Amino acid sequence: MKKLFAFLLVMIILIWPAFAHYDNEIRFRDTQWGMSFSEIKKKFPLLYLYDHTSDHDTFTSVPYGIEDEETEYPGIYIGIKASAIDTYLYAGGYKVDSINMNFAYEPKGNKVYRYEKNSKLYEVTYVFSELPDYEAAATDLNEKLCSLYGNPDVSGENEYYIWNEWFGLNDTGVYIKTEKSTSRNRHMWISYFTRNGNQWLEIASDTQLKELKEYEEKSSNKTNTSGL
Repeated sequence: MKKLFAFLLVMIILIWPAFAHYDNEIRFRDTQWGMSFSEIKKKFPLLYLYDHTSDHDTFTSVPYGIEDEETEYPGIYIGIKASAIDTYLYAGGYKVDSINMNFAYEPKGNKVYRYEKNSKLYEVTYVFSELPDYEAAATDLNEKLCSLYGNPDVSGENEYYIWNEWFGLNDTGVYIKTEKSTSRNRHMWISYFTRNGNQWLEIASDTQLKELKEYEEKSSNKTNTSGL
């Protein structure tokens, strides 16, 4: 069954008519990349998005391929990880069970102020977890993405997953990732992104590290003359 599933997805790619590289930005529901978390909540008021970022969270780069090495940006709270569960959304005719959004903070001057209005959206992921016919849904959604964006720019698989990726203008893109497992609890992901998020995260990380270094220098006993 696993081999048949993988074969069918590969055949979709091979027999689909050839298209040129997608010549527009790829967006999540026509949402402008770089919108703040507060703006996104106003745009989708029924999603009930919540910020679940913790000091244990790390922020990594959006890779140029799912298997490419990711860069981890040092710092604490350099962005926002937000989610919504039990959504009202449908994508390609299928119920979206949850949605994840990633934002990078935009520094003001030489400081990172952790306000929702100072954040910039760079990645959105649909999560499907209750698909009655997983293989049929995977084939259908791959076909629909091909009809929108042409042949995948990157396709691949490993021991656990199969994926296809499409790239658009201004370093935007979308990928679909499916599981090879035959368990009932299989998930499927469709993720929209802009790699401009990498630059936004890097700037937030660098700014925070400089801010921390300045604070440590000021509080150091070697240079502290406060009260003298």
